[in-house]
Amino acid sequence: MNVLRSDLQDSLLHLGEKMRRSPIPREVVEAAVKANPWFTPYYLEESVRGIATWLEEDPLKLFLKKYPEPSHPLRRVGIIAAGNIPLVGWHDLMITILSGHHAVIRTSRQDRVMMEWLMQQWMEIFPNLQNLLHAVRELPAKSLDYLLATGSNNSARYFKQNYASVPGIIRHHRYSVAILSKNITDCEMHRLCKDLLLYNTLGCRNVCNIIASPEVDLRRLVDSLHHYSTSKLNPMYLERVLYVNHLKGVLGESIVQAPNLIIERADRPGSTEMGVVKWIELKDSGKLDTWLRLYEKDWQCVVGSEVKYGQAQYPELEDYADGVNTMDLLCKL
Repeated sequence: MNVLRSDLQDSLLHLGEKMRRSPIPREVVEAAVKANPWFTPYYLEESVRGIATWLEEDPLKLFLKKYPEPSHPLRRVGIIAAGNIPLVGWHDLMITILSGHHAVIRTSRQDRVMMEWLMQQWMEIFPNLQNLLHAVRELPAKSLDYLLATGSNNSARYFKQNYASVPGIIRHHRYSVAILSKNITDCEMHRLCKDLLLYNTLGCRNVCNIIASPEVDLRRLVDSLHHYSTSKLNPMYLERVLYVNHLKGVLGESIVQAPNLIIERADRPGSTEMGVVKWIELKDSGKLDTWLRLYEKDWQCVVGSEVKYGQAQYPELEDYADGVNTMDLLCKL
């Protein structure tokens, strides 16, 4: 069934208006947090707020003008969504349908409540969507024409093996970094704390590495962290930080004491565990260009360069995962 993109556009504008106007129902919040205790009501609200900015008239219409009305045969695009952040699979789902295909989505058990709630909200506004959107528990390779899959490095290996016959994009773990120059303001430093702490320091867009010029005093970040409200953090995360802090102390590892975060000095960027951030002093500015090339496939976004401080977890509509324009790709299937 072919659906006019203008009808989909109108339905998404109505959905965005509803998301901005109405809070998430209490029963949905309770069910989502029960299904995934790492979620909090605040995290759910922030994820909805971020998606709602995509569904405003100007950004959505400008985005869709760049792509021709679908005239190709409809394909079955399988979506394997991650679940470490609320609604993290929504972008793939929405782009798949806007590009003129069937979205066959296997939601993560960790985020099934929120994803199914928002899908239902869209279907209530646009009932014809039920012909294009299919939520499934199993996703056989033989039923798909294309695949968009997101997960950990181990998951990516599994996807490559089990969906070897299906063309598509398989995303592995990435992380984000922040660049701090001597000109960073106190306000920007405060905003950076959100890039570090939102969603339990999880997700590819979470900043877990800070690359700072020698003129930037680490104590400025520690002072800024004191201003980040503990009420915005998951109690389970706070317990985790206390445990890791104690463990590193027992092991004699050198760490910087900071509120609700563990800061380690490092010589080069790298992935970290939950609640741990690497502080790298960049004495040679040429190293940054080298690292940008060397870690291109590991870094999701660079805060302080391509992304403003405080905006790491609020991507724009055209901020595609891994830098691959899935809208353009799916429109050409």
